[in-house]
Amino acid sequence: MNRSLLLHVVERLEGLVGRLPSTIQKPILSELTPLKELFLKQRPPRFAFTGSFDTPLPQIMAAMFPGFVPAAPGGNTRRKEQWREYHLEDRGTISILDARDPEAAERIGEELGSVPADVIFFVEDDDRKKMRKQSMENLTGVIDQNRPGGPNAGVIGVIYGVSEETASKTLAERGSRLET
Repeated sequence: MNRSLLLHVVERLEGLVGRLPSTIQKPILSELTPLKELFLKQRPPRFAFTGSFDTPLPQIMAAMFPGFVPAAPGGNTRRKEQWREYHLEDRGTISILDARDPEAAERIGEELGSVPADVIFFVEDDDRKKMRKQSMENLTGVIDQNRPGGPNAGVIGVIYGVSEETASKTLAERGSRLET
């Protein structure tokens, strides 16, 4: 099926959903709109990074996304608490929000309020034996600010600089602390 035709059908469906009572309308639209944006309008996926502020984001992204080339220093004058688009070789474009700075919580909240993340990455460094309370508060704050009242973004934990053998154990340990 032609993508433009499918987009037209989905927009007509949204119009029909608009006639339903608001209690039914909101859950349907909160699921339909992100799918329409991602697959039909083909916008870049949005990733927010929370957690440890010790490792520079370009270093983390280079480890996670092969082919990532950081922008030249001074080339981007926008605040780091804004969405930035990066092109990955042969893989397309992604939007990144560095939400790791606890002092910028208000600006990060404004960004997430206007443009929510699809996935939230929680990054921790292996050299730290105990998780900082500040990192956990940062993660829970970003989760709360992202799509308030709508569907939640998935959260992925990343422990940077750890061997594969200990990664799953360490991540499970730290994840259980988040649940409490």
